[in-house]
Amino acid sequence: MNNPDLRIQKSKRDIEQAFIQLVNQKGFTHTNVKDICDTALVGRSTFYRYYDDKYMLLEELVKYYTAIFNDLITNRTRKKFTTTSLLELYQELEDYKVSMLCLLNISIDDISLQKNFRKILIESLTQYLSTKKLTVSKQFIQELYVSSVITTLKWSLTNGTDPQIATLMNTTLKYIVDEYTLKAEE
Repeated sequence: MNNPDLRIQKSKRDIEQAFIQLVNQKGFTHTNVKDICDTALVGRSTFYRYYDDKYMLLEELVKYYTAIFNDLITNRTRKKFTTTSLLELYQELEDYKVSMLCLLNISIDDISLQKNFRKILIESLTQYLSTKKLTVSKQFIQELYVSSVITTLKWSLTNGTDPQIATLMNTTLKYIVDEYTLKAEE
C-alpha cells in the first residue's frame, strides 16, 4: 500500500504552521527549533526526523509555494494575460495568504520566495515579449512589470482581490507593450 502515513502529514503540517505563526510574531531570526516544537506540540526528535534545522524547513516551504505559484503562472500564461486570469491567480493564492505573506518577507542566503516568484514572472514575461520588437529595453519592462506584480500580489493577499487592480495591471502591461513596440512600416 502506497498510502502516506497521516501522522507524518499531521506532524509536518503542525510544524509548518507553527513556524509561520512564530515567524510572523517574532521574525525568522528569533524563531528557534524549540519554540517551533513547543508551538506545534511535537518533540524535537519529530522535528529533526523531517528537517535538519529551521533553514531546511524554510527552504522546503519556499520550494512548496514556488511550485504552486509556478503552476498558477503557467496556467495564466496559457490564457494570454487576461484580467480574468489575473483575478483567478489572486483568488487561488488567497488560500495560502498567511504563509505566502510571511515567506515573501524572508530572504536568507539563496532561500527567497520573492526571488523565486520574480524569476518565474520574468521567464513568463520573456515568453510573452519574445515576439515583440520593442523600442525600449525588454529587461527594463520585465523589471518594471515584475516589481508591480509583486507589489500587487502582496497588496491583494493583504487586502483582498480587487477587479479594478487586476484590470489596471493588465492595462498597464498592454499599454507599455503597445506603446513601445516597433510598428511595421506601412
